[in-house]
This record gives sequence, C-alpha cells and structure tokens, in this order.
Amino acid sequence: EYIDSTRLIRDLYLYDILEAQVFTFNAIDTSVLNGVDVTLYEIDPVTGNELPIRTINNANANDVHFPLEVGKQYVIRGLKNGYGPAYAEIDMRGYDPAKEGNVVRRDLYLGYDLEVQVYDAKTNQLLPGAEVTLIDPVDADLLGKQTNIDSSVYHFGVSLGRPYQLNTDRRGYESKTEDLTFQETDLRNGKIIHKVYLDQEDIERLLPVRLYFDNDHPNPRTNQTTTNLNYGTTYEDYYAKKDQFIREFTEGMDPDTAFVTGGRFENFFDLQVKGGWNDLEFFTQRLVEYLENGNEITLSLQGFASPRAAPEYNERLSARRNSSVRNYFDRYDDRVLRPYIESGQLRFTTRALGESTADVTRISDRLDDPKGSVYSIIASLERRVEITKDDGTDQKK
Repeated sequence: EYIDSTRLIRDLYLYDILEAQVFTFNAIDTSVLNGVDVTLYEIDPVTGNELPIRTINNANANDVHFPLEVGKQYVIRGLKNGYGPAYAEIDMRGYDPAKEGNVVRRDLYLGYDLEVQVYDAKTNQLLPGAEVTLIDPVDADLLGKQTNIDSSVYHFGVSLGRPYQLNTDRRGYESKTEDLTFQETDLRNGKIIHKVYLDQEDIERLLPVRLYFDNDHPNPRTNQTTTNLNYGTTYEDYYAKKDQFIREFTEGMDPDTAFVTGGRFENFFDLQVKGGWNDLEFFTQRLVEYLENGNEITLSLQGFASPRAAPEYNERLSARRNSSVRNYFDRYDDRVLRPYIESGQLRFTTRALGESTADVTRISDRLDDPKGSVYSIIASLERRVEITKDDGTDQKK
C-alpha cells in the first residue's frame, strides 16, 4: 500500500478524561454511607483476573471518583467494618463518550454480612474453589461474584426482606441455584450464615488439570527424559519463587506499571500455579474413590515447554515434566494407586510436545532476554503438563 510513498499520515483521536463516580449507601434503608473503602479493579483481558488499581476512602462523604479508559473492563468493590461488601461492574469495551458522556455512575449498597459456606454433600467437608454469585432476581442485577481458591467461605452484603438468587458452581460438582430471602431471625451477631451442599459430578468433569513448572525444571540442563522428582516437590520450589519472578520482570518499570504488573503475577501464581496444584490434589482424591468402586481410566499426560531452548531439548524437557507428574501418581498417599496401575485399571499415555504449540511470535526465545523468555507470564503459561482423559489418540505408553 505504501511502497511508493515517502510520508504516512495517521489521525489519533483523543478522548476527554472519563470518570467513574461511585456513591455508597446503606443497603438496609438506602441512607448515605460515608467512610467506605472503595477499590477499583481492572479485569485482565487474558486471564479474567481482577487487578487492583486504587483504593479511596472518603470519610466525609459517600462519593469517590476514579479515572477510566475506553476499551477496558472494571470491577468496583466497597468494604466497611460492620457491613457486608458491595460490588459493581463497569464495562468500557465499546463505550462511546460522544453518545454516553464522560461520567459513569455506580451506586454501592452495603448491608448485612451474608457468609456463604460451601460443602461437599457426600463428605460434609468444606469445599474450596467454588464460584458463588449473588443476583437480584427482580432487576436481574449482578450483586456480587466471588471465587476463592483456598477457602470455602464467601461474603456478600444483603438486606432483610429482599429476594436474592444464589448460584454456586464448582468444577466436578453439580451447579446449584437457590432463591433466598433473609429475615431478622436469620441474624446471628449481625451476620447471616448460609450453607450450600454440592453433589459430586462424574470424575471426568474435573479434567483437564493444568500444572505449571519453573523454567528448565525439573532437572535443569540435562538431556534426560525421566526424573526421580515428584511434581509436588517441583511445584513447591516454583511457587516459592513468586516474588523473584515479580521482581525480575518489573525491574525498571515505573511504580504504577510495576504495581499493576505485579498484580498479574500474583494472580498467575495463585490462580494458575497454586490453583493447578489444588486441582491435582482434589482430582487424585476423587480418582482413588473412582478406582475403589471398580472403574478404570486412561489418563493422558501432555508436556509443553516455552521456546527458550532448542526444539529437541524442549521435547526432552517436556518428557521430564510428564515423568514428574507420573511420579506424583505412583507415590501418592503411600502408593495407594500402585495396585490399580499394576492391574491396568489406571493407565497413562504421554506426549512430549515441547515448544510445538507455543506462539513463537509473542514469546521471546533469546537467551540474553531472561525477562521475556523466562520471567514473562506468557512464557510461564507454556511450561506445563496437561492431564486429560485419553480419547484414544495418544499411543505412547
């Protein structure tokens, strides 16, 4: 298009500053509520994680203000001692200031603290890792949505006498929807406790499980295709490096950019790395029950690598990663799975895919660029093993 041109012209259109005006109220009687901690979060478009931007507390009034950007998605949360939290979304994707104005208003209503506790209906044990959503069924408004990797307890702000819809989802369990209305008799020391019991689904619904690895681990700088290490060991060593990864990748960034980027790394390590480990532990517990009931299954272990090393080396590295996960199953809970492996009830297929599926146009493979090839999140996402149910296409045992 421009081969014979010596000058290129592009027009840039600058919008006026957009502003979120957030007002806080008491959910019980809609009166003005001052002194609320209001935090603005940006939704990461890749992971969907909430990245904290700024917290404001206006002790003398019920309004706070945040700058916004077109094309981004935000969440606002309000907290105040003695009240349940409040939640609102601001979606600026496709927003047109010329038509919709430069000010976006959201009202937060903080009420009584509803504590939702999630349980496994079969074992009566508390169940972490669920997604709990509270909805106003009259106006179809989303009042709050929470996911907690490490806990089975969730908190929302509610009022008495109003209808609510509570949706609870957890991978491996049947979803549950409840219509609720709370009365004064439900209060215990200013709090409402509601217990949710979820029924287990088929074990296959727990898959895939994705497990993440440190660069060139396990057993760095070797050409071996197997390892004696258990994935649990390599996971613990990797997760302990969270602060190092944040420090190395954010070095040289301005404080605001470093803060936001650090939040992305926190979410990656907590939701993907630690979350994958939690999924593996939970899946294996269910796997033992599944096999004890006489069932059989073939699991596929597929290893991947970032493109920092040569393709042949990365295939061997992927094989070592598969080996460490296989060792986890072999040694789980004093080798409780060994009889099922020996009998053929539990079988494995493996594929060492190396860097073959990595997007090399977006991930650095340069040895002199550790920030891009080792410490970036996009490179870190490639260093994994995926556990799936074998569909019959994997041949290598």
